[in-house]
Amino acid sequence: MSDIDGDCFYLHQSLQADYGTLERFGDHEGFTHYDAGAWPIGPADWSPFAALAQPNGFDLPHARIATADCFVKCPDRSGYLRDVLQADLVDMETAAVAQIATLLDIPWAGIKAVTDGANSDSSGDFHANLERTANRAASEAARFIELL
Repeated sequence: MSDIDGDCFYLHQSLQADYGTLERFGDHEGFTHYDAGAWPIGPADWSPFAALAQPNGFDLPHARIATADCFVKCPDRSGYLRDVLQADLVDMETAAVAQIATLLDIPWAGIKAVTDGANSDSSGDFHANLERTANRAASEAARFIELL
């Protein structure tokens, strides 16, 4: 999605990409984002959930991840998430974990190994890369835990 280098990332921020209102009001037509769990009325106000800081010696590149309720394999949607929400990656899970952790005042962390480019090739790429990326993320997660 974004142009950051790497195949595995520390998720320093997460946000729900598809929570808000779809509307037409005057000259405005489109989607207005709100913080997950907030009442989607009034001025748009959203911010990402912040993760626990990386421990010393854990040097994965940082990425902001956008969570959506659908598998993204559309370059236009991927571009929207990158350009409007400043997301580097997209998934279907992280923001839910981050939201609950934040509500319970529990630190959270995420590691993401990239399976696909959120484009028209994503379905095939996901299946082809799943085992390798799962192993990569698991290895980094084990290293992260050792450093805590």
